[in-house]
Amino acid sequence: MRDYRFYTDDLLHPNKQAQTYIWERFVKCFFTEATQKQMQQWQKIRNALQHRPFHPESKQYQQFLRKLYQEMQAFHPAVDLTEELAQVKQQLL
Repeated sequence: MRDYRFYTDDLLHPNKQAQTYIWERFVKCFFTEATQKQMQQWQKIRNALQHRPFHPESKQYQQFLRKLYQEMQAFHPAVDLTEELAQVKQQLL
């Protein structure tokens, strides 16, 4: 018997909840602890990059950008973040 709550309306394809569950299980089984930690750090950086402030010139947001810029520079030497770093640098006053 199937658990239909994990399927889309067509009852053939997995829904977002099922995809998330499968991905989490896959990560736990096949990725090292270091890789999982790096993925969490990258997710934090990605979320910060998507942030859109109400007042981009404010002191708090500029501090946020400086901290983000430092985190990105220290993230991982093998990862090319040239475009992302340029995007953040452009917003700094």
